[in-house]
Amino acid sequence: MRIALALCLLPRLAAADAVAVTARTREPVQSWFTIGATTTPDASAYGVRLQSDWLAGTAWSGGLFLSVLQRGEQVMGVGVPQASGGLFVAHSNAIAGPVWLRGQLGVGGAISAHATESSVIAGGSVTSTSLVGEAALFVSVDMGDRFALVGGPIVQVADTPAPGYGTNTLTVFVGLQHR
Repeated sequence: MRIALALCLLPRLAAADAVAVTARTREPVQSWFTIGATTTPDASAYGVRLQSDWLAGTAWSGGLFLSVLQRGEQVMGVGVPQASGGLFVAHSNAIAGPVWLRGQLGVGGAISAHATESSVIAGGSVTSTSLVGEAALFVSVDMGDRFALVGGPIVQVADTPAPGYGTNTLTVFVGLQHR
């Protein structure tokens, strides 16, 4: 009698365990604040990037990014900074254990202060703006419950690039995330 009862309950227990596993994998994605350093592969430019998730779902999130990139001396000994910012959507997926893969697409704008020969002589600079789109692929490794190391490539495309920058800019990002 006990064996028959156990055999009847076994499928229900297995189904309850499967629901619990599904519930664990469907938890909302954590909201992250990320800060780190960026550089071009040839190290001709360097900068900093901040981003914050503001909306989080089960696998998708969205938020804001801000990036500042400084290219070395370009025009008459004056550096060429470029700041960009905008909105992004991201999809995160657990790969194995504490390792996560995150694909991200963003749109926004960029502003560049750059020097021309005439503006340097006059003691000023020229400012230009452009629309930008970006794609990023990040790998992160959890370091406990609140922090993670993150890194990966970012490709940014501008409709009118600033002097010293191409239409497409590839940077490598390495940073720290906090939940």
